[in-house]
Amino acid sequence: ELRKAVNGLEMKYREVIWLYYFEEKNYDEISDILRIPTSNVGVLLFRAKEKLKNRYEKNK
Repeated sequence: ELRKAVNGLEMKYREVIWLYYFEEKNYDEISDILRIPTSNVGVLLFRAKEKLKNRYEKNK
């Protein structure tokens, strides 16, 4: 169910969530892979988690 929710996210959020939680990459590694500033990794992770949380709460 979690993977289904993650797959429903926009690509930019899905990639960050996948790399951080499923592939256990750190912010610097994700930054290198996605070619984005390290600070953006944290912002994208936060926003992705908020979107997942909102979807979960709607489906309760």
